[in-house]
Amino acid sequence: MPARGGTLRSQSQQLILNLLEYFEREKQNDGPLLPLSSVQKRVADALKISLFSVKRIKNRSVQNTVLSSPGKTRHRRKTKTEDLPEGIKMNIRNTLYNMYSQSKFPIIVCERHVTVTLLNNELRENQITLGNSSLNRAFHLLGFDFRKDSNRRALMEKPYIADMRLQHLRNYMQNLNSPNPKPVVFLDET
Repeated sequence: MPARGGTLRSQSQQLILNLLEYFEREKQNDGPLLPLSSVQKRVADALKISLFSVKRIKNRSVQNTVLSSPGKTRHRRKTKTEDLPEGIKMNIRNTLYNMYSQSKFPIIVCERHVTVTLLNNELRENQITLGNSSLNRAFHLLGFDFRKDSNRRALMEKPYIADMRLQHLRNYMQNLNSPNPKPVVFLDET
């Protein structure tokens, strides 16, 4: 509720008009329209709202001295990195793996290790343009994380994802080496 002299929103103005109309009807009736003992029914009738709403607001005010209105729900679009096509996600992942496997930027060498900026430069050569912050967000969505090892920060895959990959490869090799291997079908782009 605004301070004295402040502006009232349209909903508050409508409630005031409803109260005025109710009191004018009581004036024409030369007395109350409803018995004075049924306070909540009188409030609901005067404000033209349901009795349940009056009871709910009263219960909320007993529990909380400050009444708050429900927040507006906003439907936000997904960020650019959440909506990346699978092909670009695979390209990002493969570029990172290639940088490590080719020892182009090995972790062991202290002078140069994989950073977001270096990886972004490599991706730009492959015609993938993302900002550094978007690329960093994409790493976390792909399951990578920066780890500090021997006072160096490096981009590494999260341990549970690496474990899942190893488990999958073990199962795959176990299937291939079994006497009756089951046929393997790959559904990904790779």
